[in-house]
Amino acid sequence: MTAPELSTQCEMSKSTVYRRLNKLEECGLVRAVHVPDPDGNQRKRYEAQLDELVVRLEEGEFELNLQTTTRTQEFADAFTDLWEGL
Repeated sequence: MTAPELSTQCEMSKSTVYRRLNKLEECGLVRAVHVPDPDGNQRKRYEAQLDELVVRLEEGEFELNLQTTTRTQEFADAFTDLWEGL
């Protein structure tokens, strides 16, 4: 989806969506793809770079299982950095 589409879908301001997308992109969890508009301009469409994320809470501890579509960086560390930054 594009950032404006995500903004509508998630009922968030565009600035919040862009800020969060930038952080996710830095972590390698989404990637931006440039797609042409009918008017000749280009837009960024964001695609998830993970197949599955499972978060479990057992005996007071979180367990994360992350499966990604690409291996450009260590995603477990990237997700931890993102989680701690929230």
